[in-house]
Amino acid sequence: MNWIRKNKWTFWWLLFGVFVIIFIFYIIEHISRSDFNSALLQFGSIIIPLFAAIIIMLQNNEQIDRSTKIQLDHLQKLNDREIEELQKLFQKQIDVLTENTNKQILEFKTMTNEQIKSLQENTNKQILSYTEQTQKVIDELSDNAILLGEILKRELEKGIQHANQQIKDAEKTLEELKGFILGRSEEDKAQQIKQQTSFITWWKGWRDRLKRKHKALLETFQEDLNG
Repeated sequence: MNWIRKNKWTFWWLLFGVFVIIFIFYIIEHISRSDFNSALLQFGSIIIPLFAAIIIMLQNNEQIDRSTKIQLDHLQKLNDREIEELQKLFQKQIDVLTENTNKQILEFKTMTNEQIKSLQENTNKQILSYTEQTQKVIDELSDNAILLGEILKRELEKGIQHANQQIKDAEKTLEELKGFILGRSEEDKAQQIKQQTSFITWWKGWRDRLKRKHKALLETFQEDLNG
């Protein structure tokens, strides 16, 4: 029984071959007799091709289902890999910009302390000039933070657009799966629709997550990004 399950198409083709051989031997044995029924020959000429066509159709349908599942699994792995790479890219950009900002702040504080010590005996005019210079450096650091926000905003918007396209394509495929496909059983149709629906649900969840991050980013920077 295990062999039949693993090699069911080989089994059916062997069974078909045995049937054809038996039929041919029977015809050869009885065709010369006067009581031979020609309707039997006509019946066999119809049943044999029909039997072969049914086996081919079922075998092709199984191969299509297997190919569809492999493609869906491959697409899922590919999307997971793209998402992971996108997250790594985000994190790397954040780490680099954060490290540079912290380094600039540390250097600025060190420079400030040294300058304060050297400028303590200077005039009020020199102190005012130094304050203006300090504010300029702070503004530059603030601009770096805004630049980081702009980069993240663009990447999130790209991710949302990509998710929308994936959902659109998947919904189109779902509509095609809901249609009639020759040789496909209702059980196979329901399974394919279920798999495609789960795929669409996953992408909608990921898109909503990106939208929440996008909204939180806009709320953090407020007018800087909206402007």
